[in-house]
Order: sequence, then structure tokens, then C-alpha cells
Amino acid sequence: MFESIYNAIAKLSASWDKEKEEFSSKLTQISDNYAGTLLQEKELELRSAHQDKREQLIRRAKSRVDEAYQDIKKQINKKFAYTTSRDAVPDINVLKSLKLTQKDVDVMVEQYRENPLALRIISEVCNEQGLSVIVPTLNAAYDNLEKIKEISEVTIHNVMSGDELGAYLSLKSLKDMTDASEEALTRIVIGDVDSDIIRLMQ
Repeated sequence: MFESIYNAIAKLSASWDKEKEEFSSKLTQISDNYAGTLLQEKELELRSAHQDKREQLIRRAKSRVDEAYQDIKKQINKKFAYTTSRDAVPDINVLKSLKLTQKDVDVMVEQYRENPLALRIISEVCNEQGLSVIVPTLNAAYDNLEKIKEISEVTIHNVMSGDELGAYLSLKSLKDMTDASEEALTRIVIGDVDSDIIRLMQ
């Protein structure tokens, strides 16, 4: 889901490098074949075309990121839409009246894995009972999307400014954040809070 933003930025980075190499090669050809006023005219013409191409690459990348951002928001909303029948979610009052075990939670999580509302209900009841259950949420997905968009903007800035190391590092950071966000859409973490704390204190 999130990879479309990364793909747009990776494409910008590759295209930017290619344009830079082509510019350098053409500049060498001009220097080898022209002199004087004609050389200056050809260089000026080449630099102008190079600048236009770079601006076009940036505009295209920003447009792709904006389109991907809007599309991802729609996908997130669709994934977490609470349009489910009452029969498709566990009854919160029944769950609260039971002393849930780790096995109960494992079974329920597996049964409702594709139902975000049911998972959220299970998580809230379990957390109240001291069983730690962390499930994908709408807010977390939106937070991750915003972080990805911010990193993409930093990467575009680094590419534009010619900061090759900064562009490389921010592109890597964008890839890592994209991968982590994709995983977070399906990752469910189940643990017993009290046992975890006791184990960590020993």
C-alpha cells in the first residue's frame, strides 16, 4: 500500500542521476567541438534544457507523491472501515465478563484477523485484563503515512539541492519506513503485560 510513494521517489532519484550524467556527457561534447561565442551559446542552451528537465522531474515526482498519498488514504479508510455486521464482531460485554487466557486471545485473534473492528475490541478488553494485544489501527496507519510523506519531501529536497549523501540516506530511511508501515498493517503482537514486566525485571 505505502510503496507507491517510495517508488515515485526512487524513480526521481534514478532519473535525476541519469539526467546529471547525460548533462555532463553533452557538456564534454560541446567543449570538445565548439569554441568562443558558439561554445558559450551551446553551453547556455544545454544548461537551460538541463534546468528545465530537472524542474520537470521534480514536478512529476511531487505530483506522483501527492496522487499516491491520496490513493493510500483511500486504501487505509477502506481497510479500517467499520462496516461490519453485529454478528461479525465479538460482544464486548461478554468478553469483559470472561477471564481471558492467552489461548482464548490467540484463537480470537486468528478468527478475526481480517476484521479491524473486532481486533480493536479484543485488544481493548485484553489490555484492560492485563493481556497485551497490539493490533493495527487507523491512527497508526495514518501516522505512518504522514511520516512517509515527510521523509519523501526531505528526499526530494536533498535530491534538488545535490546532497547525494543526504538523498541516499533519506531514500534508505524512506524504504525502511515504507517496509515497517506495510508490516504494521498486518502485525498483531500478543503478550502478557505482567509476565513481560516480571521477566524484564529479573
